[in-house]
Amino acid sequence: MRKSEWSGRIVSLGKAGPDEEARIQQLVVLDQSLEFAKGTGNDCLWKSVPRMLAAMEKERQELASRKHPWAYRIRAVNGIEPSAACGDITSFFAEYMK
Repeated sequence: MRKSEWSGRIVSLGKAGPDEEARIQQLVVLDQSLEFAKGTGNDCLWKSVPRMLAAMEKERQELASRKHPWAYRIRAVNGIEPSAACGDITSFFAEYMK
């Protein structure tokens, strides 16, 4: 299990600034930091941060709908390849994607 100084604490977020390109670049950096949860194997770490992964997926879909060139840099939730022991990823995220 991963732990950090933030484990169990609420992280306050602010509104994004007016510079959309800077915001998108920060989304890509955030997505890279979530790679631990997007790996394969029996650890099912993607279940530990479902809201964050769903939020990133919604951002990715919105960028893709506008054909933004950086949309492909955010890894899609359906690109995670869980082991059979983790269960169905589509069913798991259905509630979070509403």
